[in-house]
Amino acid sequence: MSRNPIPSKIDCWLATDLRNKAVADMIPGAIIGYAKCDDIGVWRELCLMLATGCRPGVALAFVPGDQWLDDVIDLQPVGKKLEDKRNAIVPTIEPMKPILKAWQANPHHRVAGRKTWGSTAHRTLRLRDDIVAYDIRHTVTTYMDDQRVPGAQMSGIVGHLPSDRGIAKTTKTYYLHYNPHNARQAKRVLTKLFDAVSKEADRWIADHSLTNGQRGCPKQALKISE
Repeated sequence: MSRNPIPSKIDCWLATDLRNKAVADMIPGAIIGYAKCDDIGVWRELCLMLATGCRPGVALAFVPGDQWLDDVIDLQPVGKKLEDKRNAIVPTIEPMKPILKAWQANPHHRVAGRKTWGSTAHRTLRLRDDIVAYDIRHTVTTYMDDQRVPGAQMSGIVGHLPSDRGIAKTTKTYYLHYNPHNARQAKRVLTKLFDAVSKEADRWIADHSLTNGQRGCPKQALKISE
């Protein structure tokens, strides 16, 4: 079995329109697959972003023991002062539940940021400089829009609607129509996306071997070929 550096094809994926479904699955799939091999905390946070459409900082501050309420996830940290706009309460998709259970039972060490990990991931995966963790949120938003998730559910989860659906629908009146306990379409679409990206992550893990970085020899993701 020989090993060759990760192919430059990933650069082609990352240069393609994110509205292409296959590409939208592969990009976060490679990042999440790499995180699962490298850092359990980052992997959990990325999975939360994918399952809820939340921002990186919200995932970083998440405490499942306080914020996971069985069939819903409250992305507003306990004790944080409420402002004009609170973080969303979103339905809990089934594939996220075992991750949340493990996270709750065995919390990882919380850090102030993931800048160092992100820089290493960019170098290891040969990501373009403008590919950032926030793009997972964009992927979720785009996918929900493409799947025509009802506006109230989409607005209630990601906090806004694409301009082609009407800016006025982001008002408080529109939020009143959102019930996270009864958001079946959004839950179905989020589950579909999560499963597709997880499949790509598993494929990435099966196809690559991650080396441990040493001084003078940075970490590498090596493609395994027969």
